[in-house]
Amino acid sequence: TIQRGGGTGFGAAKPCPCGSGFPITSCCSPIITDMKGNVDYIISSTHPENPCYESDEKLWRKNLGPKPYGEYIFEGVEIIEDDEHGASNSILFRANLRHKETSEREDFKERSFFARLDPDGPFLYKNGVVDKL
Repeated sequence: TIQRGGGTGFGAAKPCPCGSGFPITSCCSPIITDMKGNVDYIISSTHPENPCYESDEKLWRKNLGPKPYGEYIFEGVEIIEDDEHGASNSILFRANLRHKETSEREDFKERSFFARLDPDGPFLYKNGVVDKL
């Protein structure tokens, strides 16, 4: 489950592009940060059973590169379904991306599967099934 809350400081916080109505800083910010190339977030949120998981973190960082997904502009996400069952969770979402150089749309739907390593731990990304739109 994504935690949501209010922002602090001057003025209203930027709304999250997922359409939840919550501030981006307390909603989908970690996911969007991932799209901007946060390698630490990708590594820390990936389940060891994910096919892309690499036990050699140095090699994994090298393979991801300095800015994974950096050639895309994130334009929005729509959460279609969120299904939590104790130690597992799945989310169906639609993401809207645009290639920076070609301006070509790269929209897709994904059913993402998450699992916890321990009952009180965070959900980690196990895998996903992607359909291009």
